[in-house]
Amino acid sequence: MTATLTSTLKVTESITSDPAPQLQFIPDSGNLYPKLPEKFSKTAVEVWLFDAMAAGGQTAFTVSFVRDVLTAPAGFRIQVNATWPDGTKWSNPLIFPESVIMSEGPDPGRGRVVGVWRTDKNNSKAGFDVAADLSTSVVTFDVPGKITGTLTHKSLGYPCLPKTAKEAQMAPDAYWMRPIAIADATVDITFYSTTPDGETTSRRMVIDKGHRATGGIDRSWEPMPWTKVMTDSYFLRAKAGPYVMQVMRLIGRPEQNYELYATARLYREGKLVCAPLKAVQADDIATYKGDEDVLAVEKLYEGEGVPAVFRHKNVGCRIKFRSGGPNGQQWSFEARHYRAWWSKPSSPPGPNATGHAGFVVSVIGGQSDLAESFRGWGIAGQVDMPE
Repeated sequence: MTATLTSTLKVTESITSDPAPQLQFIPDSGNLYPKLPEKFSKTAVEVWLFDAMAAGGQTAFTVSFVRDVLTAPAGFRIQVNATWPDGTKWSNPLIFPESVIMSEGPDPGRGRVVGVWRTDKNNSKAGFDVAADLSTSVVTFDVPGKITGTLTHKSLGYPCLPKTAKEAQMAPDAYWMRPIAIADATVDITFYSTTPDGETTSRRMVIDKGHRATGGIDRSWEPMPWTKVMTDSYFLRAKAGPYVMQVMRLIGRPEQNYELYATARLYREGKLVCAPLKAVQADDIATYKGDEDVLAVEKLYEGEGVPAVFRHKNVGCRIKFRSGGPNGQQWSFEARHYRAWWSKPSSPPGPNATGHAGFVVSVIGGQSDLAESFRGWGIAGQVDMPE
């Protein structure tokens, strides 16, 4: 039996200071239907992230559909970031007063999910459409004078759905998962800008099948803002030779003794070889003997790479995976900042200023005991928050 569930939030009516009813995590599901479908708590955040990168790493696109209060009372935001081979960047938020998400299927966890952020008159909108079996997704922009076009995904079928809530958690009460781990991707989007003289210019991004682009979907929800959870985070989606990796690592607040949190996946030729839900210090991973898969992220300050503009000034990160058990395998990759992409401060200016920054990264690495050195590209983001 098919039913339609609809979550409609209006920024002027749906935000509450009280705790809002929350739907539970659903095992073996993309969990794409909102967890706060009726009212939205002032402190909560829900995100639907879609991206694409050409195989050569020079052209990339990412968009996050967000439900939170950051841009209230103007509306709910969509953050769009694009970059071209010549280094041109387009990074802008789109703000809409209404967000509507529908699920068409037997239950909220197993239906086609369609979302749209729109104006009251529906004459400007952007949204996504994800198939019930998570085989495809389409993101569509219809915002005249700002952005028009589509991003498509066709899943490659990598195993990715968590079977338990614990597998989906990146930190206490904070969830991060990947409904489509990796997909063939295409982009045909036109971006519009206004010059200081008031002239409107446009640039089109086309990533077709010949670019052998890949991408995916990330989905997260948290009952509280990240400023309450972390001082540092690192996000990576990358491909190098037969490897595909996805990383989200957090460092907790001082009052949490800077506790480390992680959710990550490492695939080789479509097979999941390491799925850490635990982070350790980089110096400890080689001697780790526990039964759990673990991850370590270490900032790099020397060698090639564009320095980050905020507190750490690192030129990239070294990411290490280790599978569980006394004879666990190890993999190591360097993701160096090839091109600065987007940035936004989270503190006043100064030598220790903090903020959000994104990069196109060049990646090299593989299995450590085989001395593999596969090369590839990825999208990385790091966030520093004031302590």
